[in-house]
Amino acid sequence: MKRLGIYCLYEASGKIGESDKNTIIELRSVVDNLVIVINGVICHSEELNKYADNIIYRENTGLDIGAYKRVILSDEYKDEIGKYEELVLCNNSFYGPFIPFEKIFEEMEESKADFWGISSSEKNLVQHIQSYFLVLRQNIIKEETLFYYLDKWVDEQTIDYYSACSVFENGLFWMLKKAGYMYDAFKRDIDCNNYFNPYGSVKIDKLPILKKKIFSKEFYDKEQAINALFYIMKNYMYDITCILDDASFNYGIKISMEDVSKNKVKKANKDLFQRMDMVGREEVEEFISSQKRVYIYGNGKIAKHIYSCFFFREGNPALQGFVVSDDQSLKEKCFRGYPIYKYSELKDIEEIALLIALNKENTKEIINNLNENNKIKILWKE
Repeated sequence: MKRLGIYCLYEASGKIGESDKNTIIELRSVVDNLVIVINGVICHSEELNKYADNIIYRENTGLDIGAYKRVILSDEYKDEIGKYEELVLCNNSFYGPFIPFEKIFEEMEESKADFWGISSSEKNLVQHIQSYFLVLRQNIIKEETLFYYLDKWVDEQTIDYYSACSVFENGLFWMLKKAGYMYDAFKRDIDCNNYFNPYGSVKIDKLPILKKKIFSKEFYDKEQAINALFYIMKNYMYDITCILDDASFNYGIKISMEDVSKNKVKKANKDLFQRMDMVGREEVEEFISSQKRVYIYGNGKIAKHIYSCFFFREGNPALQGFVVSDDQSLKEKCFRGYPIYKYSELKDIEEIALLIALNKENTKEIINNLNENNKIKILWKE
């Protein structure tokens, strides 16, 4: 099968790690043409010449979707892409694969899907292919739908993490699905969060990758990390020293081979990527579509996650902004161009709808303080 691969490479340190080289070598083995897009600056990038057919350098704007757009819509590749049977989009946000890409592609050749990824999330509110690795087949890449979507909805100058989740990970997935294209994943309907539960991710979900950000301040859990590394070391022919080196160099996390080797096997737990006591996605979609003016109540991680899952692009006609309680201090006045209001600032209270994007405990507390005329949707089951 003839494939074009686009690999987006970004490292804040500017150093190409051995783990990235391993991924590139694996990707090179399954594609006929490999384009490496470097976001920002990489030292000694000439090392990549032996793997890539073309290396493109660009400013670090628009994250991976900005890099993909740069290639897909370029004069050099736009007409060429349709000559390939598959377009492979991959970024360097993960370590691995721990099994050969050739084996993954061989298995996925049996799938009749129009597009697929390594893993998909399909629990409750989250339904998409995780976008760190995405394969689009010929019936998609020969059509104008993909080019139109990238051109109209992806502004690489304004893309940040949440808008990338919204426009690319969720938006592109749902655009293709609603257009009638079938999807699949090597590991479908995962149970464990890649970041908070890396051990469950590799042991229970059998994901052949490990996200790099498990070593970041936001997600790092030493026990989880060591358990995951121990599992990889015992079950795959993958040299985890490249992971240890990267964790040390880029995240300041010092884990030795001895730390991993002496680890005692522990039980991995599911975290059910999205909790089972949340309402279904279709229920939330129906609520949004039936309203003319919707506000997301909250401005924390849950609220921003809901934005990414349901409001795929700026200018969503139903979304008016975000709302917080009157006693909450505001650190920001807007998010992704949408204003953040205090509850008492809302006008025409009977004409608006509130999507309550708070945790279960705070949701119960806040409901008692809302106007009885508010149309509300709660994310949690009774």
